[in-house]
Amino acid sequence: MDLKELLQKQMQGEIIIIDVRNEDEHKARNPLSSINIPLSSIGQNPHQITQFNKEIVLVCFSGRRSEIAQETIRNTLGLEVLSLNGGLEMLLK
Repeated sequence: MDLKELLQKQMQGEIIIIDVRNEDEHKARNPLSSINIPLSSIGQNPHQITQFNKEIVLVCFSGRRSEIAQETIRNTLGLEVLSLNGGLEMLLK
C-alpha cells in the first residue's frame, strides 16, 4: 500500500495501523498514531493481531520489518495484511 492510500483509509477509519518497530523507536516518533506491536512480539505471538476487526496495515522505518511481519502473519495465521511500501522513512526525515 502506498502512503497516499494509507492516509486516505486512515482518515476514513477503515484501517488499523500497526507499527512493528521496537518500542523505543515507536515512542520517539509515531507520525501515524499507530499501535505498536514490535516484530519480535509478532514472531512470538502472531495471534495478537486477530483482535482487530479492520484491515491491518503494517509499518516500520524502511518497510523491511513490516514485510517480515506480513509474511509471518500470512504463514502462521493465513491472514492477509498489508505493508506500507517504502516504510515511514519518507515521513520521518
